[in-house]
Amino acid sequence: MSAVEHEKLSDVRRILAENVRKQRRQLGMSQFQLAERCGISSSFIGEIETSKKYPSAETLAVLAHALGLAPYQLYLDGSDWEVHDRYDSLRRMYHDIKRKFNEQIDESFWDSMR
Repeated sequence: MSAVEHEKLSDVRRILAENVRKQRRQLGMSQFQLAERCGISSSFIGEIETSKKYPSAETLAVLAHALGLAPYQLYLDGSDWEVHDRYDSLRRMYHDIKRKFNEQIDESFWDSMR
């Protein structure tokens, strides 16, 4: 593995570690609580959060689910989170507006039928 490839792999591990730790803390969970939800040891959670170990694809999926995330979200870097959060907010607003619009159309329709 070249030095560049090794550096990129280190960046991926660092991003994963930061995101697991950040989301776990945001949810108010200890490493032990997250480990229990995932069926893995708390020491393994600690090793993931310090970039010492890297989880398998299966463990990664379980970890993401326990943190309330999609697996790809564990690999989003700083500004990517902001973009994702904005997208998520806009998507929720769109669905809310659509629901209210449909309610108003239904109400207008039934009012006109009376």
